[in-house]
Amino acid sequence: MQDIHKPTDYESVSRQFVRYMDQTQTPNVVVVVVDALRPDVVTAETAPWMTNLAVSGVEFERAFSPINATEPLLASLYSGTYPATSGVYNHGTNLTERDIEVLDDLPFLQERFRAQGYETSAIDWLGNWHESGYDQYSGKLDESTDQRDRDRSGGRRRSVPSALLEWSLDRAPPSLVSVFRRAYFQVSEPSVQAGGWLPDSADDVVDAAIDAVETGTSPTYTFVHFWDTHAPYEVPDEYVQGDPDDPYDRYVGAVRFVDEQLRRLDERVDEATDRPTLYVVLGDHGESFGEHGIYFDHHGLYDATIHVPMILSHPDLPARTVDEFVQHVDIAPTLCDFLFDDPLPDVDGHSLLGTIRDGDPTRDAVIVEEAHTQRKAAIRTDRYKYIETVGDSAVCEGCHVVHGGERELYDLRSDPEERENMIERSPETAERLADRLDDWRSTHRTEHEASADDREIVDAELEQRLRDLGYR
Repeated sequence: MQDIHKPTDYESVSRQFVRYMDQTQTPNVVVVVVDALRPDVVTAETAPWMTNLAVSGVEFERAFSPINATEPLLASLYSGTYPATSGVYNHGTNLTERDIEVLDDLPFLQERFRAQGYETSAIDWLGNWHESGYDQYSGKLDESTDQRDRDRSGGRRRSVPSALLEWSLDRAPPSLVSVFRRAYFQVSEPSVQAGGWLPDSADDVVDAAIDAVETGTSPTYTFVHFWDTHAPYEVPDEYVQGDPDDPYDRYVGAVRFVDEQLRRLDERVDEATDRPTLYVVLGDHGESFGEHGIYFDHHGLYDATIHVPMILSHPDLPARTVDEFVQHVDIAPTLCDFLFDDPLPDVDGHSLLGTIRDGDPTRDAVIVEEAHTQRKAAIRTDRYKYIETVGDSAVCEGCHVVHGGERELYDLRSDPEERENMIERSPETAERLADRLDDWRSTHRTEHEASADDREIVDAELEQRLRDLGYR
């Protein structure tokens, strides 16, 4: 039987009693997802507000996405479960009816806050299942938006030559596409062309978030999703230092723009209420700018794509840097433990309060999966990363090439940029990590994972198509 007189238990009960007696101390909660945000661009120069938040709060230096696509990632963030547990791997138009059914049954973080008396709001545009658990959901694009507004908010129109180039590449054999892409980016500056548009720039998003907090009569839980840092990196030109046509310079400019708007949000929230504010600020995944031949996208299980910033800030939490492995599945149990004394034992993640306060270890490795343009899984330890293809084909449907190989092993101490595949030179290390990955998948696999296995059929069809073209 647990000793109820332990200091940690006493502190927990005491915290509950104080909040019961003084409801003004119940904090507002703001969860911020900055799409495709890399840790190496969050600096004092580019993102002073986020940097200061990290200094005064808890900065998790080794936070890794469990999956590198937004929709399944948000499912993991909301539910505290891995894609292998929920079965939600698909993204965007690939979402199936079965995915939606599973998502409808998952208990979400915002629903737990609403049950505790919070007014819940989200400023996002994804709609559909993302609206679950929110009293207010805003930011969804009106389908009647005219083309002029779409062009204005979505960036440069594609030129005729670029459109012809895209048309040609879509019809060329993958082997030729691979050669052409590598040659092209050696002689030409990469550029981003917007095929569509992204809604609601950061200033509009923050306006809506401010309204949600200022009009709330109870504690508020507000989810804020910024898309400015997602390709095509639409941002006011005054935030771009460097070449306004260079994708990376525009990306960094978008980080500046988002950070400035977050500062404005923080100031207005502070003015609007006497309640403290708990902030969670993180990226959903990273972004590649040429690493491993991936341009302006976030597929691949390399650190450029899966390593993200993660910051937690509240006056009652210490200022510290955590170097333990953490993942998005840990956010829900941590918030519920901190605010409601309920660490959610029925989820894959776990509360990080012990790590934050006492330096308790978390895990010695992280597992990451991919199922959008390619079906792969990886295990990353402090020293090694092992990546393997799940299914029959290692060909990336986005780039029409095999990135790295069907199996990959990297020594992150000597090769942090993951350039040298050691799979042939260190087979024992690879097999040891492969066994760990297999064990993890076998313990987390559920009946729902059939939705991910459906991709293996697609992979097989792609494999046959490549054979017909003479590529395999």
